[in-house]
Amino acid sequence: EEEPEMDPGGNMWVQMLQQQQAMHRQYQEHQAQAERHHREMMQVLHQQRAEQPLVQPQPQPNQGAQPQVPRGNPVFREFCRMSPPTFEGQYEPTEASEWLFRM
Repeated sequence: EEEPEMDPGGNMWVQMLQQQQAMHRQYQEHQAQAERHHREMMQVLHQQRAEQPLVQPQPQPNQGAQPQVPRGNPVFREFCRMSPPTFEGQYEPTEASEWLFRM
């Protein structure tokens, strides 16, 4: 009488399946833990915001007629003071060239 053939790797498949299931459970536990942590952080944030007094911006004292110190490149500021023409062309190279020439 012949013995039925045994699958030498059969046990391996069972072990792989069990390992995959264990990894999936571990993933689900980590996911649940992350969600709990996120909820706790959001609760703390909401609590802190509720406890903080509203901060109203303080009005700046009027400095009279003193102009504010301009920022940026002084050459560019001078260029803008000359009111250069604005370019309103789209993708026409000739219009762009003419605009540059007018500048």
